[in-house]
Amino acid sequence: MDYDVIVVGGGPAGVSTAIYLKRANVNVAIIEKSFIGGQVGRTSELENYAGFIDKDAFVFCENLKTQLKNLDIKVIRDTVIDIETEKIKKIIGKKGTYQCKVIILCIGADEIKLDLPNIDNFIGNGISYCAVCDGNFYKDKVVCVVGGGNTALEDAIYLSKIASEVHLIHRRDEYRAERFLVQAMEKLVNVPNPKIVLHKNTTVTQVLGQNSLEAVELNNVTTNEKTRLNTNGLFLCIGRKPKLEFLKGKIEITPSGYIKVSNNLETSVKGVFAGGDCIEKEVRQVVTAVSDGAILSRNVLKFLDEE
Repeated sequence: MDYDVIVVGGGPAGVSTAIYLKRANVNVAIIEKSFIGGQVGRTSELENYAGFIDKDAFVFCENLKTQLKNLDIKVIRDTVIDIETEKIKKIIGKKGTYQCKVIILCIGADEIKLDLPNIDNFIGNGISYCAVCDGNFYKDKVVCVVGGGNTALEDAIYLSKIASEVHLIHRRDEYRAERFLVQAMEKLVNVPNPKIVLHKNTTVTQVLGQNSLEAVELNNVTTNEKTRLNTNGLFLCIGRKPKLEFLKGKIEITPSGYIKVSNNLETSVKGVFAGGDCIEKEVRQVVTAVSDGAILSRNVLKFLDEE
């Protein structure tokens, strides 16, 4: 047996779970395909996490890494492509196969793509999903942000400090983002020569360019009027969904595309638990992900004791 427990995913939910379990003397490891911190590492500031004063999201992720190192929690760099859910469970990655008694899925959620022709041709050549990662490539240039939630408004505000002009494109008239973000954005809009320009009730219908993005075609969903907007960058912030293809037919998935869990965060398969952004839940914030870790660890310990 390689480990008692393997946590798939190194975001706040996965790290929190591993910390609690390690402190309870459980042989636990994390499998993470990219970087510790998950989606937190793709934002610039973390302002609403109680007790974390620094606000720098990078510092938060570094703190998570330090906690794992201090507790000697193994982090395996691999991409999970399959699981086997018999009594002795197996996690199959691209680099190897790992055995354990309990699997905990904290795989987060990935960005939803716009369903447009040729869009993949511009990924990395004008289209991005991460303003913090790629914003500096667009210094003093014109960029667009698509979306109406927290990430979209955060990215628009962040890019307004770098780009010459930011166009915020949203298919509805109202924003889904938290009120404080809407107010922060409006302060940048309701000024002379604003750097953020709003396009409400508007969708992107085409991405245009040769070797890199040069323009987008916009459609006003109210009037059906189409316009061309020249732009150097397009940041897509239209939501996230977990990639669960490797789990289909093995554990129960909700109609909306998330892992179904019980109150104790156990999936439909005994010995397989899940938490964080990949499960069906009302609120997806760092604080709720970390709290999932505490709940997961408690119930996993009970499960191990009963086995």
